[in-house]
Amino acid sequence: MQPRGPIVALVLGLVLGVVPAGLSTPSAAAEAESAPPQRFVCRGEEPFWRLDLGLASARLTRPGDTGAHEESLAGELVRMDALDPEWAVWRGARVQAPDETEGSSPPLVATLRREECRSTMADTPPSPWRVVVSFASGDVATGCCETEPAADLRKPSPPDAVSAPLAPR
Repeated sequence: MQPRGPIVALVLGLVLGVVPAGLSTPSAAAEAESAPPQRFVCRGEEPFWRLDLGLASARLTRPGDTGAHEESLAGELVRMDALDPEWAVWRGARVQAPDETEGSSPPLVATLRREECRSTMADTPPSPWRVVVSFASGDVATGCCETEPAADLRKPSPPDAVSAPLAPR
């Protein structure tokens, strides 16, 4: 007797360890896309800023009087992918230079939500994440985030990343 219907074929395929013809399993690309992001690149306007968030480190770039000002931060990214839509929170503080006196620096907190986000100043496609950032200064700003593969955020920004806050996506 031959099984009838795709559900019966799928169940038999799973039991026997064979994928029936005409049915497929998720591709590696689809699985990678559904995996939680490991790195976020967030940008905001008015004032311009860029925040590169990794699992345990971050880099904040803002324009200054004499060019771009960059700060390295250490912290933690906590994903709440059980929520629908998905949320994530990054919390950390500025990494102190070796010549600075030891003390605690105020925290930076970025709260991200997976939802369509559009730049208020650029005519670009929407980003998949929205962010609200509470800076160490106490200022709060909003922006949009893209996801990228994991990277070491302790390395200096590439030249185009420094000017990126002035040209949001």
